[in-house]
Amino acid sequence: METAHIPVPVAGGQAQMARMCLGSDLPGGKDGHVYLLRNIQGSTAQRSGYEIWDVTDTANPLPWRR
Repeated sequence: METAHIPVPVAGGQAQMARMCLGSDLPGGKDGHVYLLRNIQGSTAQRSGYEIWDVTDTANPLPWRR
């Protein structure tokens, strides 16, 4: 069952890879939190890269703020 959808911020873009990480393993992460790293592929180099999301609350994922 899907609890939340994180759309790709690029029109016609896609996220090809996703990895999960515990906050205790992520430099700058918070203990007890879970993070999602994904790459974004867009039509231009400025719109491609990586995103980190705090997905501890699966119904309300938030962009990671260091």
